Amino acid sequence: MHGANHDLFCVSLGTDSKEAALQAPLDQLRLMTVHLQSSYLRLANDKPKEEIVLPSLTARERDCLSYCALGKTSWEIGQILGISEKTVDFHISNASVKLDANSRIFAVVKALRHGLILP
Repeated sequence: MHGANHDLFCVSLGTDSKEAALQAPLDQLRLMTVHLQSSYLRLANDKPKEEIVLPSLTARERDCLSYCALGKTSWEIGQILGISEKTVDFHISNASVKLDANSRIFAVVKALRHGLILP
């Protein structure tokens, strides 16, 4: 995974069983990797922290990120909220920009970490 400063972050997970590796939920592994990267970068930064200003997400952006955290696709979120898939992508993209996240998974992690959405 690439960080905000184009640094590279890698997590290696191993298993003795080929079957277990094939059954691993890829989205959950990606989410865990993003969370580990975020935690590592936070701990590695020994500079004094400035007061964090939380971005203001709209209700729709929070809804879309919340369903995204549950593993729903844009199409599924659109069906649940009664909006189009493109509109879901629009809200997730806007939330990602506000959260300074380069992927929807990282946006979910940041929103969870800042308490903008509930787990």
